[in-house]
Amino acid sequence: MSDDETTESGSKGRSYALIVSDNETNQVALEDILTTAGFEVASAPAERLLGMHDLIPPRLVILDDAQDLAARKELQKSLMRHKPLIGVPLLLLSRDSDMDSFSAAIADGAAAYLKKPVEPNELVDLAKRLVDWTGGGEWTEKRRRVRRPLILNVQINFRESGRRIPGKILDASSGGCRVEVPEAIAAGDKVQVVLQDQEGSDTFLALGAEVRWHDPLEHVHEIGLRFTGTTALLAGKILGFTPMDAT
Repeated sequence: MSDDETTESGSKGRSYALIVSDNETNQVALEDILTTAGFEVASAPAERLLGMHDLIPPRLVILDDAQDLAARKELQKSLMRHKPLIGVPLLLLSRDSDMDSFSAAIADGAAAYLKKPVEPNELVDLAKRLVDWTGGGEWTEKRRRVRRPLILNVQINFRESGRRIPGKILDASSGGCRVEVPEAIAAGDKVQVVLQDQEGSDTFLALGAEVRWHDPLEHVHEIGLRFTGTTALLAGKILGFTPMDAT
């Protein structure tokens, strides 16, 4: 990518994604997947990108990572603090699937986490959801002040019956989250939101919550959850909210 591609006057379209990768093979493969799906795409190595201060803000940053956990944390933080990228959702691609890597990325503000090699359809679905979340509109601007995009596959455990169903967190605040589920769940139900590592092992984080509302859509259902108990004190940190965010 030339510097002109990301610093030209004017603005990109609402599906503009920026790939950060030091691996040319991975960069080209990701560009092909996203451009085929209709995205406008630019890409650059991390060091060069962090030196650009007049680049056009993208709708999504995709970090193709190949570093150890400590180096990745620093790079992620540097990207999210880089002025043109502040507030832009970051999708992290990593070969690490352990809970430490996964939870650290989310706690440091990543909007989604995919284990490599990525499945193209899953990548495109996540990218579209994150771009849609950052779309314009007054309601979205209000939402962005207290919530952040967070796309995570989770398991919903019903406390009383012990039944389990799959779910997908769509966005979150320090006090709760919005979740897509395959069936209706009544307001007032007590559940656990289980975040598992990328291998689906016995290592997990469980957040206690109560269903506040339910919205039946055409093919799925959305529920609003409020974190409860000790989870209400820990969820902000686990999901990447600072004390200032929670006020």
